[in-house]
Amino acid sequence: MLVQQPSACLYPRFREKFFAAALRLGEPQERRLSQAADVAKVPAALPQVDRAAGAGRPLRMLDLASLPREDAPPNELQARRDKLAFFEHHCSEVADGLMVAGNSVAADLAILQGSRVSHILNCVGALLPCHFPTDFTYKVLYLQDAPSEDIGCIMYEAFDFIEAAMKHGGRVLVHCSQGVSRSACLAIAYLMWQQDAQYDPTFQKVKAIRGVANPNIGFTCQLLTWYKRRHQALVRPRIYRIAPQSPAAPGHLVPKLLSSDNSILGSPQPGTNFGLDPRGAFVIHSQERLYVWQGRECYEGMPEAGAEAAQRLIRYEAYSPEGRLLGDKSLSKHCGPQIHAAAPALEAAALNYLKGQAYNWL
Repeated sequence: MLVQQPSACLYPRFREKFFAAALRLGEPQERRLSQAADVAKVPAALPQVDRAAGAGRPLRMLDLASLPREDAPPNELQARRDKLAFFEHHCSEVADGLMVAGNSVAADLAILQGSRVSHILNCVGALLPCHFPTDFTYKVLYLQDAPSEDIGCIMYEAFDFIEAAMKHGGRVLVHCSQGVSRSACLAIAYLMWQQDAQYDPTFQKVKAIRGVANPNIGFTCQLLTWYKRRHQALVRPRIYRIAPQSPAAPGHLVPKLLSSDNSILGSPQPGTNFGLDPRGAFVIHSQERLYVWQGRECYEGMPEAGAEAAQRLIRYEAYSPEGRLLGDKSLSKHCGPQIHAAAPALEAAALNYLKGQAYNWL
């Protein structure tokens, strides 16, 4: 069977590829080679195409809207980048004497001096150094910008630093990497306490001054819970475990709030139904008393850190229990008259008191 070649092919290269080899199968090889040579002699010039022949066909339109325009408004991602670039070297004074910024400002001596900064709170000590330790007073925290990061354990410590600076007429810069989440969160928390305000209006005020301020969802939830806790009556005792704030600074001890079902309290001691870990120190906040509990095998520095945490509870949560001081002399000197120092000898009394409360750890 012969394969008939088209008499007038508009595309000779197509014909060369697909028709030259499709000759009669029974022909000799010489015949096939001859026909292939004839095809190769066809000129490669293409004839003019009749445009009128396709006049009735629908035309494919090019969507110019999908092409980038120089005068078009920026998309959300580009707008965020532009806003970050604008605030990168901007020291935002969110309140009188309280500023928020990123590392670019913290590393620029001219901007710091122009803003009359005297104290600097570095929230990212694990990543960024204190650039001018001889020119400013520093406080270093070790926060990660993660929803699971506990910001409540260092909040009152940051308040102490800010309050001490402002008491002497200082101006405080709170900075993290970009001045978006960690530093903004601490500034919002301080203003919430100072003005006794809720989260939303305080956040909007800070956002209006520093447009990139945006604490992560975990920080936001913690501030909402903290405000609610401060304005509710204490029904059940709260227990704070003294522990390192970050693996980057194991010597920086802070109080970490425990829930009623937190297993960190340890296993009960032999012969008892309840036990606190004897290797640690705890702050026990009840309706009548404020205990600093010291375990028999407590590590060095934990009782003193517990006493400081108890003093901050009194200062920032308006807690004023009544009662006499309990405990040994070594711990009593770190506690004020409103704090009960629960030494190992008083462990049974403290635990019996707690077992009568709403917590069910039996």
